[in-house]
Amino acid sequence: MVLVLQNTTWEVTGKRYYSHGGQTVAVRTAGEGVSLLIGDHQGTSSVAVDAANLEVSTRRRDPFGQPRGEQPQSWPDDKGFVGGTKDDTGLTHLGAREYDPETGRFISVDPVLDTAEPQQMNGYAYGNNSPATNSDPNGLYYKTVTVTKQVARTTGSVRPPV
Repeated sequence: MVLVLQNTTWEVTGKRYYSHGGQTVAVRTAGEGVSLLIGDHQGTSSVAVDAANLEVSTRRRDPFGQPRGEQPQSWPDDKGFVGGTKDDTGLTHLGAREYDPETGRFISVDPVLDTAEPQQMNGYAYGNNSPATNSDPNGLYYKTVTVTKQVARTTGSVRPPV
């Protein structure tokens, strides 16, 4: 359950997310009912189906999360690129950092850098500049085996995978 405070009206609304297999598949919004969400392999919902009347809304994005083409007038939740929370400034909150889909970059440097990986030397880059293959939904590091091993080595908290 997610509670949202509207800054202008001071009204609190609730949303409940349903997931299956680690992917968000539906959202129940107060007063609007249930919408089924269909997403891609990175966790970005691109199709919403209103469960009450089966009305379909579709939104398209480029690989870095920039909206492309005609966008629906409404969407059942505030989630955007890779499941991050969109805000009024146009930025998307991805875990530890804010992401700008217009530039395809984070607005702050990556706190977890892999200095052995030349593409990641740019701490503002998203997903090692390969968003179709890599994702960075937590804003800390893009997900690959190499980076997972590096994080495990530097933090010492987990034995690196073989």
